Amino acid sequence: MNFIDVDQFARDQLNELANGQLDAVLGRVSQMAHDVSSHPRALSKVLASPELDELCRVAGQSTLAQLNHSVANVAEKPWLFIATYLYDNGGHTRVLEDFIKFADGKKCIVLLTNLANGDPVIHKGDLYVDEVARLGADTEICLGGGLADKLRWLQQKIVDLQPERTFLFHHFYDSVAVAASEAIPAGSGYLLHHADYRFSLGVHAARLNHIDFHAAGLCACRDKIKVKNQVYWPMSASDDGIRSAESFYKNGRFTTASSGAPAKFNVPYPYNYFDLIGQMIAATDGAHVHIGRLSDDDLARIYRGLDAHGVPHERLIYVPVVPSVWRALVEYGVDVYLPSFPTGGNKATIEAMGCGTPIISHQGLGDFRYILGGDFIMYPQTPRWREPEQLLNALRSMNQLPELLKHRLAARAQYDAQHAESVARHAINAREALPLPDIALETFTPMSLQDFYFYEAYPMAGA
Repeated sequence: MNFIDVDQFARDQLNELANGQLDAVLGRVSQMAHDVSSHPRALSKVLASPELDELCRVAGQSTLAQLNHSVANVAEKPWLFIATYLYDNGGHTRVLEDFIKFADGKKCIVLLTNLANGDPVIHKGDLYVDEVARLGADTEICLGGGLADKLRWLQQKIVDLQPERTFLFHHFYDSVAVAASEAIPAGSGYLLHHADYRFSLGVHAARLNHIDFHAAGLCACRDKIKVKNQVYWPMSASDDGIRSAESFYKNGRFTTASSGAPAKFNVPYPYNYFDLIGQMIAATDGAHVHIGRLSDDDLARIYRGLDAHGVPHERLIYVPVVPSVWRALVEYGVDVYLPSFPTGGNKATIEAMGCGTPIISHQGLGDFRYILGGDFIMYPQTPRWREPEQLLNALRSMNQLPELLKHRLAARAQYDAQHAESVARHAINAREALPLPDIALETFTPMSLQDFYFYEAYPMAGA
């Protein structure tokens, strides 16, 4: 990666904005954010840039005077959700759906910038809008135009709709969404910091209330990168009820499961989930369910591991997409849930605890201990493992009904106390922040965007 002087880059872009080059500046900011966020050595290291957020602010301010502000007052001020796009797996869209439910009948509108920078070309039919429509939300998608056109479109929508509250669920590189937030009335905008272990635009947006969903992300933003206007709203999941005590060993054999896309697992790390599946099944003579779309190469790697341990291929149950992890764990007879590792998936873990499925959690190394790993969210009695033999021993210990029943209740108790819909609904609707938790993030030291470019360009300097 070539060295970039971030301050000089910012000055150059401000000059470009002064010369009317709005589209180009939004594109450069978005591309820089994408390049950093997708860099494996930036994960959990480079979280935000005040310099890029300031460019988004100035870009958003530059178009406000071009809007039509002569609009009639609306009778019903909606909750407005701004996102880049929606999709059928992962936690991002599921969390947005939860917020629509928490609106308690208020009119909800979802605006999608459709800014597919660095992603496959996205067409209207692929944007997964049917689900939010089923929940009663209207969706509008900006399908054409350059980035400046998208910015003006989005800001005019904000002015026309006069939302009571506006929630940004944008993807980390969406300069348009962050710039557009300058049109949001002061105090009524919320940045939902869902990209908590990746670099993201908007983290330092002073105009927005900064919402963190879990303790590690909140402490990182508050204590390490000094974010202001911070609020803690716990992540939740729809309550589909606790599983029955009779639901274990439904398949006639001990069944484990995990969930997540390949990005959760395919990172530089000593232990690979795909390689361990065969060992896990062999250790308990069990079966394993994977929820989440995998590549052909990932599946081939799993099957090689099954072959190496003499495990029949049918012991792996591959489920690319489910409408609810909560319901899927019960329907597929999962006895123990393994959160994705080394990169955790908090939404799915909350669903597992809510339905009363026991958990065995990986206690990650280095930055995977807190920011990336997600171990902090587990119920207190959760067995932890650091290296594979500890995982196999934990599975063997859990493979008995009394243990499963004990952990069923402990998992559900954690959901009820920390992540129940009632807890999140009250915090959001009452605009009431829960007490800010404290986690000593001793293994986590963030890096500025400037230092990241320096150490990437000059690795002998040492980070």
